[in-house]
Amino acid sequence: MPDLLRLMLVPADPALPVSMVDVDHDHRALAAAIGADWIEHVRTPIPRLAMIVDEEGHVTGRPLNKRVSGVLYPGAICGDVLIASETHSRDGGIDVISLVALHVHQLDLVGLRAGELVDDA
Repeated sequence: MPDLLRLMLVPADPALPVSMVDVDHDHRALAAAIGADWIEHVRTPIPRLAMIVDEEGHVTGRPLNKRVSGVLYPGAICGDVLIASETHSRDGGIDVISLVALHVHQLDLVGLRAGELVDDA
């Protein structure tokens, strides 16, 4: 598994742009990228597409992320979000991987657009 993941960062602040970021494949680095202490892996209606969200976003008063709430998740997501593709891990679970081009295109169709594409994994 690569040490760096290429993910889409979707800030809760609509004045900030959606961007592609490189993040270490580590829980602490993923949490730091969205300013969270605890993260949660949230699956979306798009197959093999997941969000990494602030698990305590509601409790800590983070702003509603209107870009993903009701679009990629039926409920409210508070705080910044990382979007990743998913794969099956060696232990039979689900793991996140760099965002693949197909998912970048699907996100573009729902209005989430970032700078550059990555190759399909």
